[in-house]
Amino acid sequence: MTKDLDSAEGLAMRPVADGGRFDQTSVALHWLTVLLIIGQFTAAWLREAVDHETSLAVAILATHRAMGVLIWIVGLVRLVWRHNFAYLPPFPESMPKLQQSIAKANEYGLYALLFLQPITGLARGLFGDKPFELFIWQVPALEPNSVIHILSREVHEFGAKALLALVGLHAGAALFHRLVLRDGVLERMSLWTSRCESLRTLHGVDRTTRNKSSPCLSCIYAGWIHIEGAVMFAMSRSVTNAVVAVVGLFSMLVVAMPAARADDRELAQALRAGDLVIAVRHGATFPDQADTDPLNFDNVAAQRNLNDKGKALAKAFGEALRQAGVPIGKVYTSKYNRAYETAVIAGFKDIEKTTDLTEGGLIVSPNENSRRAEAFRKMLGTAPAPHTNTILITHQPNIVAALGKDWFDVKEGEASIFRPVDGSYKLVARVHMDEWPRIATAAK
Repeated sequence: MTKDLDSAEGLAMRPVADGGRFDQTSVALHWLTVLLIIGQFTAAWLREAVDHETSLAVAILATHRAMGVLIWIVGLVRLVWRHNFAYLPPFPESMPKLQQSIAKANEYGLYALLFLQPITGLARGLFGDKPFELFIWQVPALEPNSVIHILSREVHEFGAKALLALVGLHAGAALFHRLVLRDGVLERMSLWTSRCESLRTLHGVDRTTRNKSSPCLSCIYAGWIHIEGAVMFAMSRSVTNAVVAVVGLFSMLVVAMPAARADDRELAQALRAGDLVIAVRHGATFPDQADTDPLNFDNVAAQRNLNDKGKALAKAFGEALRQAGVPIGKVYTSKYNRAYETAVIAGFKDIEKTTDLTEGGLIVSPNENSRRAEAFRKMLGTAPAPHTNTILITHQPNIVAALGKDWFDVKEGEASIFRPVDGSYKLVARVHMDEWPRIATAAK
């Protein structure tokens, strides 16, 4: 009897398909896809849980993109394998045609979304406003296109919800087959052949000839002998899979971070060389304050002013530029105190307030707002004094009016760095205020 059971165990662990199972390669690719999808959603949810302006959020997003590309590659391999080499077991005869059609539609939908999501995610980055990291490479942004950027973002977010729904339907159906119908559908894609199924085959027990709710006599007879080994084997498989998933996620984070540091060094070198214009939205402010006396800029108490975070980050901004050896020339600010104070706390000299960077809103005419936007663009295209950088500190409405919808989400303290070119300007990078210390460190 022991010899027969050992033979059954060997049969269970052979990496080949039996009559009711997918082949081992198909099974392995399926579960690899599952791990990558879990990693994708985990990364997306983690990024939502942290401040988007931090370096951690940048690393998580880089990991999310990398796993998206891996999903695309694994999906392509799955299709090639499925078309040319895979063993595809038929549906159980007891499964109604409607259920078979739903299962097929769900499968095709999953494949379509697994290919679509990485494409829309990368398009969102490519047509954004700055380069991004992908594995060990720095991917340059294409010419910003707000239509493609917004469309790809909307399709990507909708696709994520659709993918989550289809994955839930797929998993729910698998559990329904396993716990209610008990027709062996889930076992067809299990990571290893069930010991119970092998023992049935060995002892000639036919699933279809016994009551589904009855215990398998051969399993009762033989299962107790090796139950400890079976439990340990299953536990080792589960632990191994968990370790692989964690190590894989950690490895991609490690790969993504050096690329971000390399980009920081390049940016620091460009800033040290000078000839750039840095347009900054003023630092963080009190959300419960408003400009109640917008015609009197001397009445600081009636304005929305910097909060403690805004002051601290403005100070760190200036210190980081000095630490990185970035030469600063002229500094122009809005007439509102929050913009001027950002420059003062940063430690800049030669500060000049100008109407051209001051928020107009509804208190000035549309023509005046248009004039200020054009003046802002002209300042971006004006070359600084040789080997220095010009700094412009202004407001979100001014930035959007001058630069377009791609800047509608510009954060308080965020800087957009431009290189003047023949009276126009070219975007070099966008940097959040809390990222400047990291850039200064990379410059060493």
